Amino acid sequence: MGFNLDGSDGCKYYWHDLSNDKRLHGAVILVGNQNAFDYQETLITHLFEFIDGVHEGDYAFQHDNVSIHRACATKDFLVDLNILTIDWPALS
Repeated sequence: MGFNLDGSDGCKYYWHDLSNDKRLHGAVILVGNQNAFDYQETLITHLFEFIDGVHEGDYAFQHDNVSIHRACATKDFLVDLNILTIDWPALS
């Protein structure tokens, strides 16, 4: 490794102020229990709106094996909206 005390080392350096980056952030805090229909409403009002704001085109959705995720009503809901889901293997 050498040192160049007479001028540029040939590399370009710059500062970037990350506080000026515009990014979408958010969290949803759910209090209490949800059934399958509450879960579907949460997806509609929070997740799908967020995805539409940050992603164009097709995407795949993966949730875990919680009972409200596996409910027939939830599966039918996602099929009706043409949302591709990825299976979550048991014990993963």
